[in-house]
Amino acid sequence: MLLRVAESDLMQVYALQFQDARERDHNAGNEDAVASFRKANDEWRQYRDAECARRRDHAPRGVAPDDYHLACMVELTRRRALDMR
Repeated sequence: MLLRVAESDLMQVYALQFQDARERDHNAGNEDAVASFRKANDEWRQYRDAECARRRDHAPRGVAPDDYHLACMVELTRRRALDMR
C-alpha cells in the first residue's frame, strides 16, 4: 500500500515534469528535453531497483529481507518525488 501511494505521487510529479519537457522541446523544435527526461527516469528506476535489491541482501538480523526491500523502495520513491518537485 505505501509503495502504491509513493508511486502514485511520483507519477503525478512525472506528469508535470514531462509536460514541461514537452513544452521546452516544442519551443526549441527538438525532442532533447523529453529524451533526457525519459533517460534519467529509466536510469533512476534501474538504480532504485538495484540499490533496494542490495539492501535486501544485507538486511539486518531480525528484519525480514522482503520488508527491508519494500521499505527501501518506498523511501527512494518518496525521495525521488521530492527531488523532482
